[in-house]
Amino acid sequence: LVTATPPGPRSVALAGRLATRTLGVIASQATDIDTEKAYVSHYIDPQGFLKTPLVGQLAWAIPANRERLSIDTWYPMAAGPGANIRLWQDTARWSLKCGSCFALASMIQSWFGEDEIDIPTWEGAAAILFGCDDKTHIAHRSDPRGLSRYLPNADVHLLEGIGHFPELEGIEQYIDAIRTIANLA
Repeated sequence: LVTATPPGPRSVALAGRLATRTLGVIASQATDIDTEKAYVSHYIDPQGFLKTPLVGQLAWAIPANRERLSIDTWYPMAAGPGANIRLWQDTARWSLKCGSCFALASMIQSWFGEDEIDIPTWEGAAAILFGCDDKTHIAHRSDPRGLSRYLPNADVHLLEGIGHFPELEGIEQYIDAIRTIANLA
């Protein structure tokens, strides 16, 4: 089972490469590559610092920047209205203190390089879970059905009251999607 949080399109490509070993794809809060790139340019990196090789890595390497920009600023905007993000924030702060680093700049740079990103179509079982109350995606008008372009057989679940984290905020819906794909429903 391949689960895909952003970057969802890349996870679909992974499922395609491992087709004989993939049971299905569950995509959470991701959309097609063109919309993801526009979302990053508009909302995540409007000044283009993260897209710039070396500059992005150096800016994101500073724990205080990651804490201020993601944990303190982005989490509250991305989570749904009923989410208690305090535990997530505490866990993320602890992870930073222990030396963890999400390579956001490197991921973004891979999207904006010179090479075209080829995303195959996954014809197998799939589910798209999209939290409708993610203020960052609402502001950008992201298409919650965008990954259907690569997952034509996907069941699309538009989750009201859920933000950017369907796998945390909508645990029951997430488990139901796994059970459906695994034929355990």
